[in-house]
Amino acid sequence: MLVKKLDFIFLSTYLNESSTLMLMLWHIFVTKFLKNL
Repeated sequence: MLVKKLDFIFLSTYLNESSTLMLMLWHIFVTKFLKNL
């Protein structure tokens, strides 16, 4: 959980300009991936 939060923060910082779109896509991807486990 902590690692995923850190990844989330990292993506938000690294992809500053398009962070909103990228975080939405990242969140959807992670959610679907976890549901498939």
